[in-house]
Amino acid sequence: MTTPSLNKRAYLEILPRPHGLGSRFALIPGESADEFNAFVAFFLSAFCPVTEEACFAALNGAIAAFMIRRANRIEASLNAGEKAPEEKAIGACRLERHRVSHRAALRRALTVLQRPLPKNR
Repeated sequence: MTTPSLNKRAYLEILPRPHGLGSRFALIPGESADEFNAFVAFFLSAFCPVTEEACFAALNGAIAAFMIRRANRIEASLNAGEKAPEEKAIGACRLERHRVSHRAALRRALTVLQRPLPKNR
């Protein structure tokens, strides 16, 4: 059973967020598609995934690493801005929550990428 508050929450979950850390899209307005593609290509070339699972992990790892970079850029802009200390604390808390989540995704991807290749029988 869904309630109006649950429906509203689900609707709000699909809306893009201004900071882009919880976005379902890899890029947000103001970011370069060329920079993102180069970052993903570099990540893929560094690991040379062979299996389908490894390719998926490498792509997810690249996206997670890109999101961590985004969080670092946002944190730097927050620290440089003229916000009240309370607003900075709230922003830093949210940033750290997203950063921890993306670090966990990156760790999972790296775990898959470091597995030995299956031997052909």
